[in-house]
Amino acid sequence: MSFYQCKRCLYISKQKCDMVKHLNIKKKCIKRPCVYIIDDDKLYNDSLIKINKNTKNSNDVINNDNNVDIEEDNIEKINIEEDNTEECHEEDDDEISEVISESDKDYICKKCNKTFKRKYTLTRHNSKYCKIINESKNINISNNTNSHNTNNIETQNIINFNFNLMKSFNEQWDVSSMDNFLKLALMLSSNKYTNTLKSILENDNNLNVIFDKNSEYGLIYNKEDKKFTNMKINEIIELSMEKLNKHLEEFHNEISETLKNVNLNIDPDIINLVKDKINKKYDIYKNNDIVKNGVNNVISDIFNEKYHYTKEMCNDLLVNEECDGY
Repeated sequence: MSFYQCKRCLYISKQKCDMVKHLNIKKKCIKRPCVYIIDDDKLYNDSLIKINKNTKNSNDVINNDNNVDIEEDNIEKINIEEDNTEECHEEDDDEISEVISESDKDYICKKCNKTFKRKYTLTRHNSKYCKIINESKNINISNNTNSHNTNNIETQNIINFNFNLMKSFNEQWDVSSMDNFLKLALMLSSNKYTNTLKSILENDNNLNVIFDKNSEYGLIYNKEDKKFTNMKINEIIELSMEKLNKHLEEFHNEISETLKNVNLNIDPDIINLVKDKINKKYDIYKNNDIVKNGVNNVISDIFNEKYHYTKEMCNDLLVNEECDGY
C-alpha cells in the first residue's frame, strides 16, 4: 500500500492531488512543535514523497487526520480516504503537474549562475566549489572576526543555558535582574510596553516563545512537562500584553514604596499619573482594534527578532520530542 503524509500535521491521503490541495489550502494546517523549526519548503516537498509500506520501519506509527494510530502491521486493513479513491479530476492533474514542474526546476547559483537539477547539489556547490562565494569568503574573513567572536559568545550562552530556569509562558517573566532605575525608566518611557518587553527578553530565562511572524501559530513553553505546545500568535501577543501590564503595575508599586522611604516629599499625584498612563494605554489596546493591530505588529517584530536565537537555544527540547514522519 502507498500513500502521502503531511509532515506538518500527519494528515494522510492516498491521492497526491489531495495532498497538494491540503498543502496549498489558504489556511495552513498547524505545524507540530517538533517540525516547527523545519523549513516550510522542505516540509512541503517531503509531504509529496510517496510512502510505501515496505519503506516504513517496523516500529513506525503513522497518525491520520482523525488522530487514529495506524500501525505498520495493520496499515493494509485501514481504508484511508475512502471517499477519495477515484482518480483525480483533470484540473487536479494540472495542479500536480505544476507542482512537479516546480520541484523539478533547475536550481541556479545566484553568484555564478550555474544551474543544477537537485537542490542538494546546489547546496554542495555553494558550500565548497563556487569560486565567487569562496573569493568573497576570503575577503570577508578579517571583517568577520568580531562577528565570529560575538557568535561564539552567543553559542557559549546557549551551551550553558539551564532549562530548569526557563519560565513557563503562563508564568510572569523573571525580572529579578532589573533594578529600580530601569523599572522607573520603563514606566516613564513613551513606549512603556514595547521597551519593557525588549528588556525582559534580554534574560534567556524568559525566552519561552518561538514563532515566525509569517505563521498563524507559534510555540509556547510549558515547564511542567518541558515541552512546547502550539498557540495562535494573536493569543500569544494578547497574553503577553496582559503580563506586561501586570509587570508595569508591579514596577509602579515597588517604586512607590521605595519613594515613601525617601524624605523628599515626593508629590504622590505624579506617581499616580504614571500608573494611570500605564492602565490607559492597556485599555486603549484592548478596546481599539486599529491600535491593537499596530501594537500586535510591533510586539510580533520584537519576538521575531529573538526567533533564531531562541530556536537554537531550545533546539534540544524540540528535536528530543517524538516526531513521526522524521
